[in-house]
Amino acid sequence: MSKFRIFCIILAAIGLYLVLMSPEMASSQASSFVRRMGGVADKEETLRRLEVYAASYRLLGGIFLGIGLFYTFSKDHK
Repeated sequence: MSKFRIFCIILAAIGLYLVLMSPEMASSQASSFVRRMGGVADKEETLRRLEVYAASYRLLGGIFLGIGLFYTFSKDHK
């Protein structure tokens, strides 16, 4: 197995992890935002940030997963 294929498998695994763990990581980021604001933050702003953080992690994870799987199963790199 080539180093490139191993790299692609690891990239796909990281992508899957980001997609699956996006709610927990987004919640952690939103909590961090509230702490930085002194423990008081607007509910709508906090929810909006939670949604944006989750979407960002899912998008990045999807990109990593897609690229990793594409090149793992690509016939050009076998």
